[in-house]
Amino acid sequence: MEVNMKKILILLLILALSVSCSSDKKNLKGEDTYEVGYGDKNVMQATEAKSEEAVSDSGEKVVSDEKIIGISSIYVSTTEFDKDSEYLLELNKSFEGKIDFIAKNKSDYSGLEVLNLTLRIPSDKMDQFMNSLRDRFPDHMREETTKSNVTMEYRESETRIKVLEDKLKRLRELLAKAEEISDILEIENNISYTIEEIEIQKGSLKYLEDQIQYSTAYIELKETKSHAPSQSNASFTSKVSQAFKDMGFIFVNTMKTLIITLIYAIPYIILILIGRFVYLKFLKKRLQKKKKVKKEEDDV
Repeated sequence: MEVNMKKILILLLILALSVSCSSDKKNLKGEDTYEVGYGDKNVMQATEAKSEEAVSDSGEKVVSDEKIIGISSIYVSTTEFDKDSEYLLELNKSFEGKIDFIAKNKSDYSGLEVLNLTLRIPSDKMDQFMNSLRDRFPDHMREETTKSNVTMEYRESETRIKVLEDKLKRLRELLAKAEEISDILEIENNISYTIEEIEIQKGSLKYLEDQIQYSTAYIELKETKSHAPSQSNASFTSKVSQAFKDMGFIFVNTMKTLIITLIYAIPYIILILIGRFVYLKFLKKRLQKKKKVKKEEDDV
């Protein structure tokens, strides 16, 4: 009986050792590693952990800093184009902004200029920047502002990077224990893929940080010969006076456009006149020939 018990114990010990070796072999091959995706369990657990950290001991929620991306489109008309163009560039400089795009164009017909700017203003100074523009152009500026809350996207990117870095650390530990060439190659491929994913996520996070740190201002400054008076302050007399001024301005620009159009049309006008002259010449000869034939027939 004792002999049978000893045999049973020995068999159980051998079975336990074989299971342990199998588990170690599985870990060395990297099969126990985890992948990261938008619905990854590890990401979800880490995000939940961060959410729990946002709750104080008293049970009250602590609101973290929100990540906001601000974009403003600004349209300005001015009678002092050069002066206001210089003002916009100096204002951007005073607020430590960056110029992403600048273009100045002139209309071929009216000769009026247009300045297009894409400015990146530090987000904590954007309100002051907009107030400065409103003070400069109180009646001749139109603005459109949108704000996007990207806090969730930002936090998810941070969490994904942390999960990937933990995965990379674990893979390197497995690589240090690996002995077979096939295991080493498989783990190294997984490491390369993980490093690439980390770089992609860090690039996305860096772009988000830049968009959050600097608000974007698209500015269009258009030159005009005259401004209509503010509707809230202008009297009837000033409105009538301005209407006559605008009428004269429109008439002059219309005549300029007409003259320029006629100049462009000169070659076509000349061709039409030449064609008409040739046609009339041909028609005249034909009529003369008919008259001559008819006269000869009458004489006969």
